[in-house]
Amino acid sequence: MDRGPVELWTVDRPKTPVSACPRSAFRVRMDFGLAPFRQFQYQFPLMTHFYRYPRTGRGFCHFAQPVVPGKAVTETHALPDSPRVANCEPGIPGGRLFLALPRQSQDLQPRPRYRRRSDGVIRLLFSSLVQVNMETQQAEPGLAESWTVAPDQKIWTFKLRKNLHWSDGQPLTADDVLFTWNDVHVPTRTSTRSPTKMFHTGGKNFEITKVDDLTVRVVTPEIFAPFLEYFGSVAIIPKHVLATLVKTGGFLSAYNIADNPENIVGSGPFRLKEFKAEKGVLLERNPEYWTVDKQGRRLPYFDEVQLVITTTPANFQAAFLSGATAAYENVRPEDYGALP
Repeated sequence: MDRGPVELWTVDRPKTPVSACPRSAFRVRMDFGLAPFRQFQYQFPLMTHFYRYPRTGRGFCHFAQPVVPGKAVTETHALPDSPRVANCEPGIPGGRLFLALPRQSQDLQPRPRYRRRSDGVIRLLFSSLVQVNMETQQAEPGLAESWTVAPDQKIWTFKLRKNLHWSDGQPLTADDVLFTWNDVHVPTRTSTRSPTKMFHTGGKNFEITKVDDLTVRVVTPEIFAPFLEYFGSVAIIPKHVLATLVKTGGFLSAYNIADNPENIVGSGPFRLKEFKAEKGVLLERNPEYWTVDKQGRRLPYFDEVQLVITTTPANFQAAFLSGATAAYENVRPEDYGALP
C-alpha cells in the first residue's frame, strides 16, 4: 500500500521531507501541527521524533534514551504490565538535580556493607524487591509487585513485575534474584567477609528458589520478623553482566569507578553517565525505569543528577545554603540553627 510522502517531525525541525518511515513500537494518528506535536512530546518526553504520512495522518513514534555523545541512541522498552505508581504530584520533565556526596565513591557494587562512601550513588542506580516508605516505615512493592507469606510465616513468595528491564535493555527476571543471593552473596565466592549474617537464622541460610521467570520463593529456617525490610530491600544484581566474573573470581573488581559507564548496569531511576575523581558523579535518567507518576508518565522527571563531592559537614551545609545543591541530608543537630 502506497501511503504517499513521509514527513519527519522534531521540535526543532518539523515537517521535514524524508525518504522512508521506519517501523517502531508505537503507531498513532492525530491532527498534527507544531503545537500539538510539542504537547505530545511533553507527555512522552522520550519521544525523539515522529514520522508522519500527511495523506493518512498515520505515523510512527520513536522513543529513545537521551543522546550521549559518541553513543548510538537505543530504543526503550514499553513499561512493565503493572508499573509502580509513585505517590507524588505530577511534575515537569527535564533539568538537572544537584546533590552532595560526603566523599569520593570507591566502587558501585550494591553489596550489603555499612557506611559505604558510594551509598549515595548506589541508591539511585539499583532497585530491590521491596521499597521501605521512609515516612510510614512500611514495606511497599518494588521490583516485586506483590508477595505472600505462608501461615507458618516461614515461606515467602515474591511475584516480579512482568516485562522489567535492566538499564541496558536486557530482561530482569527471577534468574537475577537467584543470582544475587545464591551466587553473589555466597561469602567464599565474592568476599572474605560474609554479608549474609543478617540473612540466616538458626545457623542456616535462607533457601531461595525459582518457581518461574517471575516468581521467587524464599524459605527461612525460623520465623524472621524483619524479613521484608532486610531481605526485600537488598539491591538485585544483573546476572548477564556479572555471572562470568563471579565464576572466575573477578567480582570484587567489577563495577569499579574506573569502568566504562556503559558497563555499570542497574535498574534504578538513573544510570552512570560520567565519573570524575575528586569532582563528582554525573547520572542520567534510566529510560527503562519501571515507575510512573499518577498520569502514567515514566519517571524520573530529571534528565540528570549531578553529585558533587563535599568532604565535611560544613561543606554540606555551605553547598546547600549557597544553592549549589538542592537538598541537605543528614543534618546535624548543631546545624539546625543555621537553616532558614
